[in-house]
Amino acid sequence: MSELRWKQGDAVLYAFERELLVSNKVYEPVTQTPAEHVVRTTNEDGSDGVPYKPKAFPVGVWSVYTPLARTSMYTAPYFIPTNACQLVEEWTLDEHGLYQYPAGRTVMDYGYGLHHSAIEYTFGCLRIVNVPDLLWLVERLKQEGLVHMEVT
Repeated sequence: MSELRWKQGDAVLYAFERELLVSNKVYEPVTQTPAEHVVRTTNEDGSDGVPYKPKAFPVGVWSVYTPLARTSMYTAPYFIPTNACQLVEEWTLDEHGLYQYPAGRTVMDYGYGLHHSAIEYTFGCLRIVNVPDLLWLVERLKQEGLVHMEVT
């Protein structure tokens, strides 16, 4: 049994028999404005990939790694990385940097994790709503080492 369990769409992540409030509201770039809002996939090496439309945290059983301290309003105070990945559809941009249409290609997107954010949406990561819950989970993960997260 995985130490972390979450069902897509649910507002609760089960972590070591504790319930943590979460959300997975995904940023919708197609209806947003230009270049500074282009969302790019994350390559396996962590570098930026191609423009795409974010999707919910992927279904599967994923490894959860050591939490990383962060200062960004989008990922502070910690980002908890996983090896979660999924195929996403690449999008083309027009001459103004606006989303135009699907490119007809799929690419693998990496970089999914768990974190708190000052805003309600993510690019597919699982957002832990309450910072004290995140801090509790970070301490627990530091004690446990490598754990697994099952997403259904």
